[in-house]
Amino acid sequence: MPASDIPRLYHSVATLTPRGDVMIAGSNPNLDRSEVAYGTEYRVEWLSPPYMGVERPVIASAPRMVGFGQTLDVKVTIPESMQGGEVKVSLMDLGYVTHAVHANARLVYLKNSLSDDRQTLSVTGPPHGGVYPPGPGWLYVVVNGVPSVGVQVMIGDGQSPPVDQGAIDNLLKSTDPDQYEHAKDKKTEDGSE
Repeated sequence: MPASDIPRLYHSVATLTPRGDVMIAGSNPNLDRSEVAYGTEYRVEWLSPPYMGVERPVIASAPRMVGFGQTLDVKVTIPESMQGGEVKVSLMDLGYVTHAVHANARLVYLKNSLSDDRQTLSVTGPPHGGVYPPGPGWLYVVVNGVPSVGVQVMIGDGQSPPVDQGAIDNLLKSTDPDQYEHAKDKKTEDGSE
């Protein structure tokens, strides 16, 4: 894998893209002063793993909505050089990155079977929201470790979750929204709040 000579410190980010490469950016902010050893970094780098340079599987078509436990058909094109290889279907939440921490990323491999003509995958959605929460995701076909470009899908029924009005009422009843205002009026002997 290639290396970088750009210092990426605490405020850096790196994330997988739907295309399959990795975007790397950020650094520690230092007021753009040139005398600081690790100044603010504005350059963005793109890491292209080795699979980006080879022929890749293609998702020709896929449903936009994937229900829990639902079986659906995904049309694929598998390169001749990959025929007979191990086929996986991955569902990913690419998450978000801040302060060099990649949060909320999730990878779930879905049950699948390939048709005899090797052009249709029968794929079963995640069993429930505890395995993959409802919301957007990216579907990839991976053959011998080489991924397709991701296709965005909606997991679940696309509806908002039910609202528990009792829980909201209880929260509002037991919370004083003016706590900060009261605290500002109470100065201690040393002048702190």
